[in-house]
Amino acid sequence: MGIEETPKLFLDSSFVVALFYGDSVSVDKAQKVLPALITVDRIYINNYILSEVLTVLSQRIGKKKTKEGLNVLYNNRVELIHASRAVENRAYEEFFKISKKDISYADLMLTLHAKEKGIDAILTLDKHYMYLGQKYGLNIICP
Repeated sequence: MGIEETPKLFLDSSFVVALFYGDSVSVDKAQKVLPALITVDRIYINNYILSEVLTVLSQRIGKKKTKEGLNVLYNNRVELIHASRAVENRAYEEFFKISKKDISYADLMLTLHAKEKGIDAILTLDKHYMYLGQKYGLNIICP
């Protein structure tokens, strides 16, 4: 399933950060995907992803530009939703069962939050999400 067939989509921090900062390969990948997002009915980030994005971008491009960039996202149909305590508890339990070192708690939170909310896919530039998608039955879009 590609972006065009996805009614609901979570954005991962790797994708959001690459819209505003990064090496040319990451920035190019993120920019090429942008036009396809118009076909998605609902686009979300959660509070864990927002935390990662705010931290990375404010350190790289400053707080003023970070705020301007996030305002562009919010003004273009990206909705912030908060993870429930039930998802946090499940992620905490699941995190220690995953032996892969490259899976962060925030990545797992996003995956389980998508499952809870019935969000079909995650858009990311991080290939390790393929493991999470397979394990939890989600479509991972990784250009």
